[in-house]
Amino acid sequence: MARPPETSRPSPERTEAPGQQREPGDGAQRPNTGQDGPERDPQRPTESPTPRDGDGADTPRDGFDRPEPGTPEYEHKIDDAVERLRGNRTEAGISGHSDPNTADLARRVPDDGRHFTLDAHMGPDGRVHIGDRAYSPEELADVFRRLPEWDGERPLRLISCDSSDFAAELARRLDVPVTAPRGLAWTDSNGRVFASSIGPDGRPTWPPDGGWDTHHPDRTSSPSSEDGFHPPRDGEDPGGRPEDAEARGENKYSHITPPPGYRVHSVNEEGVITYARIDDDSLPMLKEKPNGEVFEPSDSFERKWVQEKYDPIDISDRDNFESIERHLDRNARPYVENIQTPRTSESDPEPFIGEDESIGLRHRSKINEHAEFVREKYHTEIENNQGDKSKVSDEVRSEMSDWGTARSKYGEHFGEAVAEIVSRDFISEKFPGEDITLRPVVEAQASMTGNGNDRFDLPYELIDASGNSKGFLMVEAKSPGADFTSRWHSSGEYKVQQGHPGYFDTIVNCMEDDGLDDLADRIRAARAEGNVHYIGVQARLSEEDGELLVGAQVTEFELPTEERDRYRRDNS
Repeated sequence: MARPPETSRPSPERTEAPGQQREPGDGAQRPNTGQDGPERDPQRPTESPTPRDGDGADTPRDGFDRPEPGTPEYEHKIDDAVERLRGNRTEAGISGHSDPNTADLARRVPDDGRHFTLDAHMGPDGRVHIGDRAYSPEELADVFRRLPEWDGERPLRLISCDSSDFAAELARRLDVPVTAPRGLAWTDSNGRVFASSIGPDGRPTWPPDGGWDTHHPDRTSSPSSEDGFHPPRDGEDPGGRPEDAEARGENKYSHITPPPGYRVHSVNEEGVITYARIDDDSLPMLKEKPNGEVFEPSDSFERKWVQEKYDPIDISDRDNFESIERHLDRNARPYVENIQTPRTSESDPEPFIGEDESIGLRHRSKINEHAEFVREKYHTEIENNQGDKSKVSDEVRSEMSDWGTARSKYGEHFGEAVAEIVSRDFISEKFPGEDITLRPVVEAQASMTGNGNDRFDLPYELIDASGNSKGFLMVEAKSPGADFTSRWHSSGEYKVQQGHPGYFDTIVNCMEDDGLDDLADRIRAARAEGNVHYIGVQARLSEEDGELLVGAQVTEFELPTEERDRYRRDNS
């Protein structure tokens, strides 16, 4: 069964012409779907690419998606990157790309025997992009510290455009040498890595005219290649100019002049250019066809389609409490069993839990208390050092990382535990009198695959008493206080919120892209017959007169009839 076509809404056309357009037929620029392709995460960098006074081109700018270290948002962001990178191993190291073309090129780069390589785009904001999020040197350093694949000692290499200043700061923070290109970084289908400027046709100049430098923790740097290649070819014939090379930054679009106030967002396979606003790319974008015609999509954000938002429910009974505590002890325990309580002026650190102590609901308040305490310590040190975050002590940074992760993971797994209970009750009501088993679809589950960006939180296949499939239940599980997020639609043209049919489509498409073709087709077929249920479960936790109360807000998302009709038509 073929993938259904991407859906988009009709948009009014614009007749005004942007500044200077690319000549029609100039197809040398390799198409790309978004900078790194669409992805779940709601945070896409939206800051202006114009540097602040005194900043280098690689210095991160102020803007959105910059959570404070130690907050749940920060821990989520770091964990998102670790999860994605672990799911995108390459022979040379790791890849931050979700665009299939660039990800494939990254996998072709061989191990050079010395460096651990990160292959990722450098955005116009001077931050490295991993999936759909942008990371500063400070954030990326925390990502590397949590990445099991890196041993903490091996020198790093960034295949990322214009990343010299970024690499210098990363080297200082991680205390290891970091090698990076001068100018644009490229790779091709033969696995060659080189730095070169861009020609008028969007392809690299040849032979490469760039270079590579190694940046050291003591703030010095030294050339590591002067022939543009890395490793250097030392006088060998560079070979022919590659037809399929891909640059690792938005400067690859420098031959396209966008309209005032816009930047180039992407160029698709048909040569249609998408321009995003410099100040906020969540606003409607301009599109330009190869013939120079410009139009504006009517909207760029699709909110969830709600079939029914049920009244909040209370699941505070003994059996449910025991189920939640078993889930927490099994899944959240690894994040707290080896950390210590924060140091205070009155006490030294000690293990947070005993060796044989289980983790349960009673630990929630203490985890939050410790996380808030170390967050205050962190901000106090910043204030005492006149706002210089680099002078925060390693001890406080470590406490921030440990307790921020503990709070974040505890909340996530609490949300999943509540969603598991609610899911069983939901299906019992949908199939009254029937014996339906919820069988987890492990290969499609975010926490099991390490690919949370492109999966459902809790996917189930519904199996009746005879062993026959009755369809699927897909669940978006949220921790207390968390809301439904958005990501870029598969088309790369607009964002969709969790619960929107386009979000559902995009996740299924991602599963297919990762080789789960049969599963994706089965889900689509079940949806076409109206046998897919899609719900969101937002956990609730409160305390009343010393008693914990657990509940949930349940939303049933609509997968509408007209969508089902389209699937039947397209797949008949």
